[in-house]
Amino acid sequence: WTIQQVPETIIGTAIAVALLPSLAEFINRGQTADFMKTVNRALRVMLALSLPAAALLALTVRPLAASFFGYDAARLDLLTACTWAFLIGLVGDTWLEVAVRSFYANQNTRTPLVAAFAQAVAFVLLALLLRPVIGLAGIPLAAALTFTTQAVVLLSLLNRRFPGLLNVGSTALRAVPAALLAGLVAYATMRFLPLPSLLSTLLALAVGGLASLPLIWREVRMLFRL
Repeated sequence: WTIQQVPETIIGTAIAVALLPSLAEFINRGQTADFMKTVNRALRVMLALSLPAAALLALTVRPLAASFFGYDAARLDLLTACTWAFLIGLVGDTWLEVAVRSFYANQNTRTPLVAAFAQAVAFVLLALLLRPVIGLAGIPLAAALTFTTQAVVLLSLLNRRFPGLLNVGSTALRAVPAALLAGLVAYATMRFLPLPSLLSTLLALAVGGLASLPLIWREVRMLFRL
C-alpha cells in the first residue's frame, strides 16, 4: 500500500488538491466549458503518468525490496504480488482524487459519500471472495477493483452533465505503448547491464521513465497548463 501510494500521491492527490480552487471558481462563474476542459486535462495527465509508473514499479519492486529490506524469497513473493494487485488500480486511484473534488467543486458532497459507502461494502465482499482463491493479494486486488469502479462511476456521472469530460482515448492510445516501452527498457537495463542489483534497478527506473516521455510529452506539457 505504501509503495503504491508514492505515485498515487504525487500524480493524483497533488494535482487534484491544486485544482480544487480553480474548479470551484469555474462553477461559481458558470464557466462549465473551462471546468470540463480542466478536468479532462487532469484525467489525461494522470492516465499518461500512471501507466508508465505502474509498469516501472511492477518490474522493480522486487529487487528494490530485496535491496532495502533484505526480505527472504517468500516475503518478497508476497510483497510483489500485493504490490502488483495495488498497481492494477493506480489509474483508478488517481482519477478518484479528481472525481471526488470535481463533485465538491459543484457543491455536491452526497454523491461521493454514497459512492464511498458502496465502495467500502463492495471491497469487503470482494476481498472475502478473492482472499481464499489467490491469497493475501486478493485484498489489495479487491481494493484496486472497487476504487477503480468508484472512480469510473463518478466520472461517468460527471460526463453526463459535462459531455466530453471523459474523452481520453487519444491519450490512452499513447499511454499504453509508453508503459510497454518503459517496461521493456527497464527490463533490458536490469537484465543486460553488468551492474550491482540496486544500481541497475535505480537506473532502470530512470531510463524507463525517460523512454516513455516522447509518447506522452503532450500530457507532460498539459501538466504545466492545468
